[in-house]
Amino acid sequence: MNICDVCSANLESPNGYLLTTRQVVSNPAYWEKAFSRIGDLAAFGANAQFLKGGLAEQQASQAKPWLLCADCAGRLGLATPEAREFARLWWSSGEAFVPPGSGPVPLSEVRFTPPSAEILDSGVPRPTRTIFFGRGFVPGESEVRNAIQGFVMSKGKVTSRHFMDIPVECESRPAASRDAFFNIVDEVRRWNPSAFILDLIVLDQRNGRDTVMLAIWEGAAAEQARPHFPQAVPSGLAGRSAGTPAAAVERRPPKKWTRVLGVVLIVLGSLVFISGISIMPRPGATVSPPRVTDRPGTTRELTPEEAASVPMGMGAVMAGIGVWLTLRRRPKKKSPQVSG
Repeated sequence: MNICDVCSANLESPNGYLLTTRQVVSNPAYWEKAFSRIGDLAAFGANAQFLKGGLAEQQASQAKPWLLCADCAGRLGLATPEAREFARLWWSSGEAFVPPGSGPVPLSEVRFTPPSAEILDSGVPRPTRTIFFGRGFVPGESEVRNAIQGFVMSKGKVTSRHFMDIPVECESRPAASRDAFFNIVDEVRRWNPSAFILDLIVLDQRNGRDTVMLAIWEGAAAEQARPHFPQAVPSGLAGRSAGTPAAAVERRPPKKWTRVLGVVLIVLGSLVFISGISIMPRPGATVSPPRVTDRPGTTRELTPEEAASVPMGMGAVMAGIGVWLTLRRRPKKKSPQVSG
């Protein structure tokens, strides 16, 4: 006695159809059935995609063959004479027979839904999976949706449908600085050397909730996607959170030495400005004003205001330059590169 691996119906020898993991997880009809058993995920927004991704990863990692009842095999369109014969061999071998092509498969083999005409026309396959990293927070539905919108607008080869019904991972990555946070792009590429990965960095200048989106193509999908995105073209820093000015997105904070120099100039400029103020006479005080030569042989006394204006002006200029050095935004030297 055994059970169907899809609907859990009882099966007795020699009934059923024996299939490989690849045959099952690449069939959208299977996922329609599987998701109906774990409830309505739509109410969870982005979390629904996370749950779907976890189930897909679990099912794609199955090493043993799948035994299906006649109803499920027929619903999936897999009730073939070959699968029926494999089931008989499996029963007669004491469940030891393994059909050709059995074993775990990469997530690139998973097909939640049939590709739409829009995806087929683009020539670019769906990503195998997507990962969203938040700088100190787990990206939610709004961050995921905003990043996908920016990705579609900046890459030009993919549509929003490419990101429907594919595995999604959302993680928090604390980082002391943006430069340290953006290193996650290179880390993921080192973890997946054979994959083709496109990245998008979304900067939020209002509250620092920066996000990195990574679209990952693995296996055959990587080879199909790669020609559409030449490696010589940088991925760019095109995405941004709603309300963030485009000019701010394309710039970075000043370097540390620039900030230090700016602070020094602010302090010195303030001291010079204060020294100028001290030149102004206090009420009741007697001060000998400095003299200035207007023209040869003629001198006159400077008013207190004129004497104070020189250091005060110099101090204001120095402090202004210091503020600019401290707060200015640097243009990006280079954007994360598209690579596989």
